[in-house]
Amino acid sequence: MNQQKINKQILERLEKIELLIFKSKKKNNTKHKDFTDLTKINFDLNTRAFFKRYGKNLTGPKNFTLIVAFLCEGQVGKSILAEDIINCWNKNFVFLGGKKLTSGTFGTRAKEKEWIDSKKYRFYELTSKWQEIFS
Repeated sequence: MNQQKINKQILERLEKIELLIFKSKKKNNTKHKDFTDLTKINFDLNTRAFFKRYGKNLTGPKNFTLIVAFLCEGQVGKSILAEDIINCWNKNFVFLGGKKLTSGTFGTRAKEKEWIDSKKYRFYELTSKWQEIFS
C-alpha cells in the first residue's frame, strides 16, 4: 500500500470513531426533559406520579407553583385555596424537597417571581409566567 491509501483509511476510521463518540454524547445530553410546553405536562397523573416526574430538582417557590398548577390543572386565573395547597404539599413533601410546608415563604417568593398571584386572602392562582419554573 502506498502512503495516500493508508492516510485515507486512517481518516475514514477517525471520522467513524468521531461520529460514534459525538452521537453517544448527544444521546446522554437529551436525558433531561423540557417541560416548558404546557401540552407536554400531563395533569391526569395521580399526585405521587405528577410530583415525582415534574418536581425533581425544583426549589421551594417552584414546587409551590407546581402544586398550584397541579390543583388548577394549568389553568391561568383559577383560584386555589391555601389549605388545599398545604395539604397537597404535606402529603407529597418527599418529592418536593423533603420538608413539610410550615410558612407562607414559598408562596411569597413565587409571587415575587410573578409565577402566581393572590388577589384574595388565602387564595392563589397561576399567572401566564408560571411555566418559567421549568427553565
